[in-house]
Amino acid sequence: MSWISLPALRRLLRAACLVLPALLAAGCISSGPSGGSTGFYDVVGTVVFGPRALRMDAARVTLTGPVQRTTYTDARGTFRFADVPEGSYQVRAETLAGTAQASVYLRDDQTLQLQVPYPAGFDEAYFFDLSGLWNLYAGSDGQLYRSAGSGNWRWRSGSTVALYIGDPPPGYSSWRDRFWQLYASRWPAVVGGQVSVTRVGSEPAQGIVVEWVPHGSLGDEVGAAQVIEWDQRGEYIIKALVQIDEAYGDPDGYPVAGHEFWHVTGAGHSPDPTSLMYPLLSDSNRWARDLTATERSYLRYAFAIGPGQSVTPYGQSGGVSGQSATAPSPGPDGRRLMTVLTRTDGRRQVVSGLAPQLERQPRVRALFNLEAGARR
Repeated sequence: MSWISLPALRRLLRAACLVLPALLAAGCISSGPSGGSTGFYDVVGTVVFGPRALRMDAARVTLTGPVQRTTYTDARGTFRFADVPEGSYQVRAETLAGTAQASVYLRDDQTLQLQVPYPAGFDEAYFFDLSGLWNLYAGSDGQLYRSAGSGNWRWRSGSTVALYIGDPPPGYSSWRDRFWQLYASRWPAVVGGQVSVTRVGSEPAQGIVVEWVPHGSLGDEVGAAQVIEWDQRGEYIIKALVQIDEAYGDPDGYPVAGHEFWHVTGAGHSPDPTSLMYPLLSDSNRWARDLTATERSYLRYAFAIGPGQSVTPYGQSGGVSGQSATAPSPGPDGRRLMTVLTRTDGRRQVVSGLAPQLERQPRVRALFNLEAGARR
């Protein structure tokens, strides 16, 4: 074995210090996968639904080419593939509402928007009603009106939601199982298996609580649906409360229980007078206990829309003139409290915050840790 002398080693190192910068400048040596002209690039983008470009949550995005990768969009509909080698790729998004794809040749960083088209026969206004992207409500004159939404409600994809069904009035123990059979057990199928529901025997720290309350204790309301806690970022529901006046509590008689339950899963109202989600309780829809096939499809699409988005109504005559928007920022505790009320005259409406008649209930006050006389 031959040994190199120390002076010779120093001469070689000095030569390397002179040659390497020149080679780097000439592009003969790559400095590593950090973007730019290195041969490795970033692909970032959004997945959106229809011409309103509603951002789609939990979309499965696949990159196929010299390498293959898979990721999922976040609550804002964005995705990212980092340090992808140069080449020709297909980028495909799969969602509960359909698919979209694009072809790209990577020789630089790329920003994409994948737009999932509306399905055939899609009724945009009906979808915005049912998804809660705008508000459909009944006025005091019994007519239906639309207003800008305050942000669609949503549970996180992949959630296992604990459901506690409280005690019904004495003598009506079957109501608990009927509520589960008619409504709660069907939720996972409606949203394409993106959530699961498990019944629990006591009130959970997170999940849905359903309870029957004494007649008249809701004031002039017969049912209420309240989102009472959001995640730390104020994006996803983590706890909700459904209250039903016991005089209207029979799941096989009145649709109040089902109507309020679907609200806390994220559903808005339907303009169809025969629908369970119609904003007026009347004889024409008294016996509607289930969602229609169209409503199931639209609620599945709605679950693909990221939370906190809203649409400005464009009127009954049609024409896509409104714009999608983001709901107001939540308060410092990460909550946007909303309440859906069903009145004894049949009108249903969404109100911001905690309705005063509910605030007076000890049960609700305990949930929000309210002091006597405090307002929220």
